[in-house]
Amino acid sequence: MFWVDEVVAVAEKTYPGRKSFIVRDEKTPSGRVHVGSLRGVVIHGVIAQALIEKGYSVKYFYEINDADPMDGMPVYLPKEKFLPYMGKPLKDVPSPLSPDVPPTPQKNYAQYFGDDFIAVIRRLGFEPEFYLSSTLYAEGKYDPWIDIVLEKSEDIRRIYREVSGSEKKEEWNPVQVVCEKCGKVGTTTVIGSSGPRGEKTVEYICELDKVKWANGCGHKGKVAPYRGRGKLPWKVEWAAKWQIFPVDIEGAGKDHSVAGGSRDVSARIAREVFKGIVPVNVPYEFFTIGGAKMSSSKARGASAAEVVDMLPEELLRFLMVRNSPERHIDFEPSGSTTPRLFDFFDESVEIAYGRKPSDVADEIKKALHFSVIKPEHEKDYFRPRFSRTAFLIQMPQLDFLDEVAKLKGAKLTVEEKAEAERRSKYARIWLSEYATESDKFSVQREMPELAKTLSGEQKKFLIVVAGLLSGAKQHGEELHAAIHELRKKSPLSPKEGFEAIYTALLGKTSGPQAGWFLDALDQAFVIERFQECAALPAFQKVEIQNLITPLIVVHKEVRQRFPGIKLGFNILMGTKITRNHSGLSELRNKLLSGLDFEKIKKTSPRLEAFCEIYRNFGVNPTKNKPSPLALVSRLANGKMLPSINVAVDIYNTLVVKHQLSIGLFDLDKIKLPVELRFAHGGEKFYALGTDRAVPLIKGELCYFDSEGKVMARDFNYIDSELTKVDKQTTNIFLNVDGNHAVSLADVKNCLSELEELLVKYCGGDLGEQVLVDITS
Repeated sequence: MFWVDEVVAVAEKTYPGRKSFIVRDEKTPSGRVHVGSLRGVVIHGVIAQALIEKGYSVKYFYEINDADPMDGMPVYLPKEKFLPYMGKPLKDVPSPLSPDVPPTPQKNYAQYFGDDFIAVIRRLGFEPEFYLSSTLYAEGKYDPWIDIVLEKSEDIRRIYREVSGSEKKEEWNPVQVVCEKCGKVGTTTVIGSSGPRGEKTVEYICELDKVKWANGCGHKGKVAPYRGRGKLPWKVEWAAKWQIFPVDIEGAGKDHSVAGGSRDVSARIAREVFKGIVPVNVPYEFFTIGGAKMSSSKARGASAAEVVDMLPEELLRFLMVRNSPERHIDFEPSGSTTPRLFDFFDESVEIAYGRKPSDVADEIKKALHFSVIKPEHEKDYFRPRFSRTAFLIQMPQLDFLDEVAKLKGAKLTVEEKAEAERRSKYARIWLSEYATESDKFSVQREMPELAKTLSGEQKKFLIVVAGLLSGAKQHGEELHAAIHELRKKSPLSPKEGFEAIYTALLGKTSGPQAGWFLDALDQAFVIERFQECAALPAFQKVEIQNLITPLIVVHKEVRQRFPGIKLGFNILMGTKITRNHSGLSELRNKLLSGLDFEKIKKTSPRLEAFCEIYRNFGVNPTKNKPSPLALVSRLANGKMLPSINVAVDIYNTLVVKHQLSIGLFDLDKIKLPVELRFAHGGEKFYALGTDRAVPLIKGELCYFDSEGKVMARDFNYIDSELTKVDKQTTNIFLNVDGNHAVSLADVKNCLSELEELLVKYCGGDLGEQVLVDITS
């Protein structure tokens, strides 16, 4: 049985004879709402849909919780503007669009982020009844429950203790109020109450240091806790919400649904204190980005708005619906994730309509049914593969719809034309924002420089392929197979053969499937290009030697394998490094101003080029991240850059700005010249912050001093504890690493800015720059 049907069956069993149901969900808009929050939206939405389709009357309520206090500072907001509002209800915080304008019900922090999320929910085809939590408070819906909570605080403390082990002090009261003086709710503590129900008054204090994220004003006062002046804490408030509607079905994320978690506490309060109901739960697992749980206020993960722009609505619903709630979903927007998701969806369509056998066909049919927004669109028609679509739109000389019709083998219907155009739109987004460099190509109208390196056998192969193209017309797979047969008759390996084709036409060693690619190009152009390549002078391969300078020796093996690496070096003598500097924070903000860390992480050619280098020498860059990628990822995940000392803090900031690697080493702890070479295997390395040596693996690209001391592992993954720069350091060895995505001028600019800032903040005298393009 499909998971949606299982939930419906549980609801029917729990409420026998019921003809109507209330389904509820909510979100606190503490910042940009991440895509993980859509999982609850979709789960509750399709449950409501399934109940309606069975003939039940259903109301699906969705709360934007604007009464919660601001308790986190999103990294993308100006701290100085919003810090004074920490602790205030979100509805009383200004909109990020106009932080200097006092908030209004129509324009405030919660409205700004909440409306953005509501638009996404509607795009996915769900139309719950949206409401604000502050409205419930203002209308007095919570007032009866606030009275009960004030009278039963001892019972609530006991439930917290018994269920979650949370010990609340005897004076703790599970009601807060909005301070009459400063307007904060997160900092107030009720210290007493009196009066009958409906007429109670509470005595409170706005504590200066009750929480770490906000400061109270110290005001003491008395107030009636009704009509929005009072506020229940989350777990108590949740139990009250179930009674107000009353709610029949409301799921919760894994973190709330674990034994002893928020839901268990709220359920006990609902039953024992409120003598009321507890809705059917649908526990669901996390939705993560690249394995990391997401946070709105800390900007971790792709926002819901971003993801709904990069995927068709039914695919995003399919991603959520096809997996049962208890299954964890990890979504990585970059790389091949999007093409694979499209392929999985298309395969599911084939299974659902009997064109491909499957043991789970019934479940897949259900998943597709709940994925489409309008049931009348639940049709079987030709959908071009996403990877083929991405290929076609990079061939501007082709008529896109004509080529899709060729793939189908027949004329396209109206629905199929619309689907093809829609996929081309998403393919352009993917290529622009999320694809790797290897997914992108552009036919070179002039002879690529790289073609000069083709071997004699590769040139002969191109002439043979040109002969094939000048003969009887062959298409796609047929042409690809014919090229394979020609390659087998040559002395070339498959890699060498197809590299020749891509080098001649694209100026790179990889590309799309050769048969489809050549079939899509003008044959006369391809034949002429292959003939021109064959006529090029024989490539004179220069015997590569070690590159030797007074500061750096680059071993010839490194030059052979990574000809695109560029390096910069210098020496700074007589520095004084302090723990901090009063102007450092302002400098960092200035250097990083306007940078979109998430976009840089996903699309920077410089970061991708470092990852390519790592993969080439056998290290997984997702585990041992190149230092520029690690620091950019840290900021994209809502964390601050680490604060070590002035010198290190400066270079970490510049690493992010330039997306190049920077290393600073204590000159008095190394012997020049430094060597960039592959590890022999077994060399001892002491990572930063450790006193335990680990052996290097043979083939790792590392920096060593001339006596063999390891200075940095995996090119620039992590520096050595033995050569680090600290407050005792007076003489520094400076290093900037570049790659094939940058020029030597880019490396020089980064090194020069590093030198200028180090001298300004740490003092000292500079030596002469040494700039190295290791191919020269």
